[in-house]
Amino acid sequence: MGIVVELDTYRAGRTPATPATVDVVRRLERAVERLESAVGPLNHPRSGSLEPELESELLAILGAIAMEMLESATARTERLVERLARTGV
Repeated sequence: MGIVVELDTYRAGRTPATPATVDVVRRLERAVERLESAVGPLNHPRSGSLEPELESELLAILGAIAMEMLESATARTERLVERLARTGV
């Protein structure tokens, strides 16, 4: 069976984020907002899917976030946004 997590207890036991971490998270949030705007029109109208290369990159970003590799996720997201902008998306 699963474990019930008391959020207040969990939050109290966490170490506060450093200013550097807060900065990376803000950069990631901005990059994801730009990415959402760029990727939306790329969905295939019939299948709703993305190009395999783009989908792989998005999965890599999600994996980096899941592993708390925020700097890596941010850099990947920013690079992807730049690449999509260069291709005229």
